[in-house]
Amino acid sequence: MISNCKGNALVYVLVAVALMAALTYTISGENSGQQQNRIETSRLQLTATDFLKHVATAEMALYQMTQWGVDFDDIRFDLPGTTPYNSNTAEQIFHPGGGGLQPFDTKPEYFDGNGTTGWSFQGNVNIGWTPTAATDLIYTFINIDDQLCGEINNQLVEDRTIPTTTIDFTNTFTESTTDDPLIATECTACENVKSLCVSDGTTNAFYNIIGSR
Repeated sequence: MISNCKGNALVYVLVAVALMAALTYTISGENSGQQQNRIETSRLQLTATDFLKHVATAEMALYQMTQWGVDFDDIRFDLPGTTPYNSNTAEQIFHPGGGGLQPFDTKPEYFDGNGTTGWSFQGNVNIGWTPTAATDLIYTFINIDDQLCGEINNQLVEDRTIPTTTIDFTNTFTESTTDDPLIATECTACENVKSLCVSDGTTNAFYNIIGSR
């Protein structure tokens, strides 16, 4: 009888050990998943912050160039390594003799991978709510990833919603054969908003009005 009790006690101990191991594994897995989520969230926040800092730097570079006497319409966006880059350097936003802006590192993970991606300057359109009918300057990142787009808006306006618009991204945000103005009827959320990440129903674009008149 005593031997049987010892056997039962051993079974109970083994069961307890097994349950404890299972519980430890579950808690460890949950903690690992939570830690990974925190890392991803932090990376997303830092990436959005990098975009916003770069845009602020671009706006400052443009402002300084105009203060130095460069006409708004003469500002150029030729990249280092291209033939025009070393021409009229005072007018080049990326040249040290001009704005000195560093080209943004558009890593693939920032974008959704569909269609044209990257950044674009558009200086041939008017923005409907700026003071005059003259052309303004928009700096846009095309095909931004959904999560990043939402985080950018969260940091800008404390709302992760990505407004859907009827803007023709090609004609409004890139210099093309047809240049459409940016108007409030095509994006009510954009009116009087200098920077926002918006959608045309398919693609996201993070636009920034870095120069207006």
